[in-house]
Amino acid sequence: MTRYILINLLKRKQKQKRITLLIELFLSFLAFFFIFSLIVREINNTKYPLGFNYDKLYSFNPFYIGKSEDMDANHIAQKELISSIQLYPGVEAISNYNGSPFFSKGYLNPSQPVNGNGISIPAKQINLMHVQDGFGKALDLKFIEGRWFTPQDNASNIQPVVLTQNLKEMMFGNSSVIGNTIELQGEKCKIVGVCNVIKHKGDYSYPEPTLFVRIAHGDNVQYKMPRGGNGSIVTSAFLLKSQIETSAEFESELYQYLKTNHPDFQVLITPMNETRNKYIRSTILPLVITLLIITALFFNVLFGMFGVLWYNISQRKSEIGLRMAVGASKTAIYRQFITEMLLLTTIAIVPGIVIAIQFPILNILNMEPIVYVVAIISAAILIYSLVVLCALMPSSRATKIQPAIALHEE
Repeated sequence: MTRYILINLLKRKQKQKRITLLIELFLSFLAFFFIFSLIVREINNTKYPLGFNYDKLYSFNPFYIGKSEDMDANHIAQKELISSIQLYPGVEAISNYNGSPFFSKGYLNPSQPVNGNGISIPAKQINLMHVQDGFGKALDLKFIEGRWFTPQDNASNIQPVVLTQNLKEMMFGNSSVIGNTIELQGEKCKIVGVCNVIKHKGDYSYPEPTLFVRIAHGDNVQYKMPRGGNGSIVTSAFLLKSQIETSAEFESELYQYLKTNHPDFQVLITPMNETRNKYIRSTILPLVITLLIITALFFNVLFGMFGVLWYNISQRKSEIGLRMAVGASKTAIYRQFITEMLLLTTIAIVPGIVIAIQFPILNILNMEPIVYVVAIISAAILIYSLVVLCALMPSSRATKIQPAIALHEE
C-alpha cells in the first residue's frame, strides 16, 4: 500500500507544486528545530540551581558627583561611603565585584588559559570575577572544602583564589585542592576554597566554571594581583545584602540616608529580584515572538498542502470510486490520503534531520546533545501533527464520494 501511494505521489500531476511543498516543509522543519533548540536549552538549564539567594540582594552603584578631582580623595570618600553602609541598620554585607553583571548576557574571561595540575583550561571556558571579602557572605555561598577570603589573606605572598566545584573538577578531579596553586595570566594563585556552582547570569544560563579572584587594596597587601581579562558588558559594581527581604521602604530609607550623609555621591540601588524579572522577560519574549512568527509562516505551508490535497481528491474521483466499488472501506480511503501527506512530509523532513544531526557533531550552537535530540523530536512531532490535522477535512471529503456517481461522471 505504501509503495502504491508513493508511486502515485511521483506520477501525479502538479509535480512543481509538490516540489515547492517539499522545500517549504524542509525549511519549516529547520526553522522549528532551531527555535526549539533555543527553547529546550533554556528549559534544560533551569534544572541547575542558581546557587545563591537573590531575595535579599541589591545591586548598588555609587557615582561621584563632587567637585574634587583628586583621585586619592575620591577613593577615600568612597571607602567612607562603603564603611557607612556597612554600619547601616539592616545591611548584612556589601562587596565590590568586577565581572559580567548579574542576570545578563555579558561575560568576562581571563586573557590567557588557566593552568594547573598539568591541565590548561581555555580562557573562554572560565567565568572570571574579581571580588572583595564580603562577596561570599552576600551570595551565601556554600563551601565543599576550604573557605572564603578573609583580611588575613593580605599577609599571603600569593594571590588567593576560590574555585567553583565544576572548575575544580575540570582541573583536579576529585582530589583535595586546598593549598594547591594555579597560574592565572602569568601569576601564581593559591586555592583557598571550593564553593558551590553558581549561575549569576540567570536561571536560563548554563553554570559556567567560575574563578573568584580577591580584590584588596592597601600597603599591607603582600601579593601581586593578576589584572586584565577579555569581556563584554563588564561592570564594576557593589552587591548589598540586607537582613530582610528586599522592600521599597528599606531602599528608600537607605537612599535618603546616603543622600544626606554623603552628598558627593549619587547612588543607584536596584533590587536583584527586579533585575531577575527583567532578565526573564527579555529571555522568554523573543523566543515566544519568534515561535509565533515561524508557526504563522508554517500555517501558510499547511494551507498550500490543504489546497494540493483538495485538488488531488477532486481529480481522482474515478480512482476513489473504483477502489470503493471493489470493496475498499471508507477507513482505507481515509488512511490512503493521510498516508500520502505523511509520506510527503517524511520526504521533506529526512534531509532536515540529517542536517540537524550535524549540529551536535560539530557543536555549532554549543549546547548539550540532549537539547538537539529533544528539539529534533519536538519539531518532527509538531509538523506531523499539524499535517495530519490539515489533511483531515479533505480526506473526510474523499470518503463521502459515492462509487456509482464517481464512475458515472468519469
